[in-house]
Amino acid sequence: MKSFHAFALSLFVLFSRAVAADVQYGVIGIGIQMYQPLCCYSCHDSLSALYLNCTTFSEDMDRHHGGMDMKLVKRMDMGGESLATTSDACYASDRTWLESFSYCVRDKCSQNGVTESKQDQCFAKLAANGKAVSTLQSSLPSAAPPVELGTDSTWLNSTSLVNEETYLANYVTMKEFVSSEYRHTRYSLITMLFVIGICLIAGTWKSHFAHKVALNSLSLKLNQHLLVPATFNGHHLSPLPYRLGYLPKRALSLFITAYVSLNIIFSAVSFHHVSPNAWYADRRHEIAAYVSNRTGVLSFANLALAILFSGRNNLLMAITGWNQSTMMAIHRWASRVATVQAVVHSIIYTVTYFWTGGSTAYAAEAAKPYYWWGIIATVVLCLAVAFAVLPIRMRSYEVFLITHIAFAILALMGCWYHIHLRFGSKWGYKVWLYVAFAFWSFDRLMRFFRLMFYNYFGSPIAVVKQIPHTDILEMTIFPKKAWNVRPGQHSFVYIPLLGKPWENHPFTIATWGTPESNRNTQTTSPASDHKEAQVHDIEIDSSSASQISHEARHPDQMVCLMRARKGMTAALLEKLKKSGASSLPISVMTEGLYGGHRTALSPLKTADTIMCIAGGIGITSSMSFLQQYVNESRSLPASGTLMGCATNFVLAWSAREEALLHHVSSSLLPDATTALAQNRHLDYRFWCTGENGSQDKGLEQGSNLQRGRMNIEHVVRSVAEKGRRVVVIVCAPGGMSDEVREAVVGCLRDGMPVDIIEEAFAW
Repeated sequence: MKSFHAFALSLFVLFSRAVAADVQYGVIGIGIQMYQPLCCYSCHDSLSALYLNCTTFSEDMDRHHGGMDMKLVKRMDMGGESLATTSDACYASDRTWLESFSYCVRDKCSQNGVTESKQDQCFAKLAANGKAVSTLQSSLPSAAPPVELGTDSTWLNSTSLVNEETYLANYVTMKEFVSSEYRHTRYSLITMLFVIGICLIAGTWKSHFAHKVALNSLSLKLNQHLLVPATFNGHHLSPLPYRLGYLPKRALSLFITAYVSLNIIFSAVSFHHVSPNAWYADRRHEIAAYVSNRTGVLSFANLALAILFSGRNNLLMAITGWNQSTMMAIHRWASRVATVQAVVHSIIYTVTYFWTGGSTAYAAEAAKPYYWWGIIATVVLCLAVAFAVLPIRMRSYEVFLITHIAFAILALMGCWYHIHLRFGSKWGYKVWLYVAFAFWSFDRLMRFFRLMFYNYFGSPIAVVKQIPHTDILEMTIFPKKAWNVRPGQHSFVYIPLLGKPWENHPFTIATWGTPESNRNTQTTSPASDHKEAQVHDIEIDSSSASQISHEARHPDQMVCLMRARKGMTAALLEKLKKSGASSLPISVMTEGLYGGHRTALSPLKTADTIMCIAGGIGITSSMSFLQQYVNESRSLPASGTLMGCATNFVLAWSAREEALLHHVSSSLLPDATTALAQNRHLDYRFWCTGENGSQDKGLEQGSNLQRGRMNIEHVVRSVAEKGRRVVVIVCAPGGMSDEVREAVVGCLRDGMPVDIIEEAFAW
């Protein structure tokens, strides 16, 4: 509940600050009232279209506007222009204008029940565009104007009554336009609140109620049909054919479907045509303008959501317990929806200009800075979505990340200048961008603060070594102070030694604490590593050497395992090989801890049996849960009671390298026969899927190595039984994870309460 309050407060503060940053304090309908009072604005629009004696004319106006309909060119202060120029000084000094306008305001607004103070304020604001003028009372004519303007009048040469038809057309047009703008805001807010609200409800249910009804038949049915299964065909973390992406889980797919459907509905409903109409030539133009404006505002709202769900420090992760893969799935769909809406917004306005004035009208408008900044924003959003496809992410993640960030910054710049050059600070459209900026800034600031916090006493020292006969590195980090690590957590590691100080990657913390905390935990001695480094002339300065010798006296440590593929890990392996030493001491920077949220781990609190299924390097996550179980069984200080009900822990691990299996089992895992608390048991099961190598020394820890592929369904069902709650934690490649999920669904189908916690490889 504390997380809920923290998120709600943070969101309120962010939105409040964003709103306060805008001159008009709000968005249309919330803080900003458009064209109020309508009677005053209708008078102004009806009379300001007329020429005054001080109006000036441009010889190339017809060429500039390309023959567009006057109604479409002039839209008051929404950004349009007039065919002639009447300066503010002209309005302020023209007595005929002031008398006609003041009389219309007093007459029409009094009939509508508008107070005189509001009439005075509106008159002062509109009479000369804010320029100082005499008061409404002093501007009134001595007698009612005797003549009403004609519908075809173009000049205001004498004090006159407003034409009733013109006034009515402006009044009903603006009234519907204002209502439409209010709906834009309302639907955009509903979209944001729908997404965030579902997350808050899901988090509250999972953390406070799910474990209480775990054995309930309804809960079993919900898990079987909705919460646990993949959407269809058992595919979730396995890439779709042709690497089109990943398919979310069934519940998440329904959530995303509802979200997309809501945006489609909101982009297509509540548009009304009014007649007579002062702004639009026909119904087609009016509805097109409303749809374009709607999709533009919705695109801004969804862009803010996309940025929110892309961040590492998204508070919704702590509240919901959803992992980064889930958040990134929502991020991608929010980005796609925002992009499609931006494209629709741009296409409709483009088509509208061709409807009215052909290519000449479009060329004239597209030459304006606000317009081409809008084009830039739309095109860049399309590029960002196109270059975020799975094949590109898998082939070169670093290139994707850099270009994606650059695209995002350029798109936000385009949106900002598109609004700023068109409307300035009017109407609060910038507020939607302020919210997006706030989400982005919050994440980046939190990253900086995390770096400062975890590296305040200096950069931690790490010792890296290669596990023999594998491409896997073992990194032992010696922090300057002990970390309070929870199972399933990871830290982003920076290695400036590799020449790219900005590059960082997440690594799961496999074990933590002192070497003595686990009986068989054997780590490389920093002191001996340092001596070896000196012998082999490793490139490391004297200050780092003194730090390493200090670490030898400071036994707190964390161990991470990483497979060297490309990028940072490949460069690190190459650096180790070039050093000629068996281990490499380096300075690192850590940005963590992330993950392992209490909501995500809440099923463990009531579990009778915990099974970790690991595939390959996925053993790192399983080891962290194993250490927590052993620590609690030994009643070590501050170990917590995360697994207080569990009496059985099963580790089932499949890897293709027998050398990896041997190294981890002999050096990093607690002895399976170690003394645990009464009635607590520990069981190891290992499978080797690769060829038997000459390095085979047999596995220790009292577990027999099995050759071949793990029978996942058999393994899961070996611990499942009715009336006994089982939690399966899986960290494995996509296909293996999907098999585990299918096996869990099968157990649920047979009435056995099995839950699943997924530590995904794919982000």
